[in-house]
Amino acid sequence: MSTLEDTLCQHIQYAELPEPVREWRFHPTRKWRFDLAWPDRLLAVEVQGGIYQGGGHTTVTGVKRDIEKANAATMLGWRVLYVHGDMVRDGSALALVEDCLLYTSDAADERSSVDLGGRRIIKKKIKQRFLLYTRR
Repeated sequence: MSTLEDTLCQHIQYAELPEPVREWRFHPTRKWRFDLAWPDRLLAVEVQGGIYQGGGHTTVTGVKRDIEKANAATMLGWRVLYVHGDMVRDGSALALVEDCLLYTSDAADERSSVDLGGRRIIKKKIKQRFLLYTRR
């Protein structure tokens, strides 16, 4: 678990979104894990840290492993959001998570939305509470 993941979890909590499961093992035989996951919604977030420092995800081997993992997740029906540190810090990662959770879940019932056969379309743009949070 990384500081970026901790920060994104704090943003999610502040925005009063459903709490993610951390380090969720999604594959039945492999030991792959998602950084953050909402298993009931088949939604996950992978936080890519260390991209400027040559972390494990930036090597040829690391990229190949990430592709294999991403393809396996897709085959199992998962939607995976990939975010980097700048996105966590500027709030765009939170906005992505919020949009995905509200678009595809019952969390939209508490918001202004319309039901289209189990999927939700948000009518009203959600205020960016994150901006208020970061200005404190």
